[in-house]
This record gives sequence, C-alpha cells and structure tokens, in this order.
Amino acid sequence: MNRTSLIIIASASFMLLVVYLSNRPSVEYKVPFYQYNSNTLRVEKFYQPDGVQQIDFFSAVDQNGMEYTSDSLDNKIYVVDYFFVTCPGICKKMGAQMQRLYTLYHDDKDLVLVSFTSKPDEDSIPVLKEYAKQMGIKNSNRWKLLRADKKVAYALAKDEFYILNETDAEDDFVHTERFALIDKNGRIRGYYDGTSGKEVDRMVKDISLIKQEKN
Repeated sequence: MNRTSLIIIASASFMLLVVYLSNRPSVEYKVPFYQYNSNTLRVEKFYQPDGVQQIDFFSAVDQNGMEYTSDSLDNKIYVVDYFFVTCPGICKKMGAQMQRLYTLYHDDKDLVLVSFTSKPDEDSIPVLKEYAKQMGIKNSNRWKLLRADKKVAYALAKDEFYILNETDAEDDFVHTERFALIDKNGRIRGYYDGTSGKEVDRMVKDISLIKQEKN
C-alpha cells in the first residue's frame, strides 16, 4: 500500500471518528446530593435522592428584627453562608459574591440568600440592619441576615449544613469561606468556595439545573 493510500485511509478514519464523537450522546451532568455518613464520619456525595437528609427546623431573627424560620424556606432554593460584620478577611470577598447573587436573583421568588452571623453577641439587629444598607439589600425577602443563639447557629453549621470543611479549625468559632446550596426539599446539593468567582459561577449553573428538576 502506497503512501497516498495510507493518507486517504487515515483521513477517512479521522473523519469517521469526528462524526461518531459529534453524534455520541453526551453524559448528562446531574447536581449531586450531600449527606453525612455516620460510619465514615464524612460528608459524602450521592446521585440518588432516596434517604438523603433534610435540613432540620431552625428559627432566627432577621435584620429587620422579625422572626424567620426554616418554614419560610419550604419549596425554595437557598444559599447559606456564615459571616460577621467586622470580619477583615474572607468575609469581604464572600460578601462581594453574595452581592453578585443578590443582583442576579433579586426578582427570583424561588431563591433566598441566608447569611448567619458567627458573632451574634456583636452583630445586634441594628448592626445587621446597617450592614444590610451597606450591602445594598433593599429586598430583605431575597437576602436574609440572620442572628440566632450562638449554640443554635453553630449547631446548624456543624450538624445540619455541614458547612465546615476539613481544613476549618474545630473550635468554638465558625469561620469558613464555604457556601452551601440547599434545594427546595431541604437537601444539600453543593459546597462552593465563596471567595471565588469561578466557584460561584459553578453554583449558578447548578442552581439552573436544580430548577429544572421535577422533584
């Protein structure tokens, strides 16, 4: 077989491969579920919703001094983070990303941003209300700044949202850059670095996919 024939065969084979790859069904990405495994003592990823833990009931007070409970989040997607007003470090970057989300979902009644203060003793209702003004929060139904008893807020972070990662200090202070994404059924669907624009972009894509789910 001469060189010209080999080139023709190679070219034809390449074109067949291109056609095959272009027509091959793509693997559909699905947003995973996350659940704490008491056997491994780790939060693990699942792709089936059966038996996945739902966030337990909680109650707090928002920046307007009004009681706000998890019942208000029924059938809503929500993003959770922990911050404190005087935080000089990661909270500023996280706040900027939450502002992005607030702008993007300002008119979306199906999504709520939920920010718990890590320092409820310092972040009083007037302090949170002033912070809300600084952050441009005009629609408090879309972005809740919540103040709860410290034990309650920390228990939620550690035992419900599992928002602390392995590198976060295991002490009496909740301070993490993570955002947690919760679906309409109260199930954890993702964790994201709240200081990273790319990570938050990934979360926005996941939110879009979750909205398309039937249950």
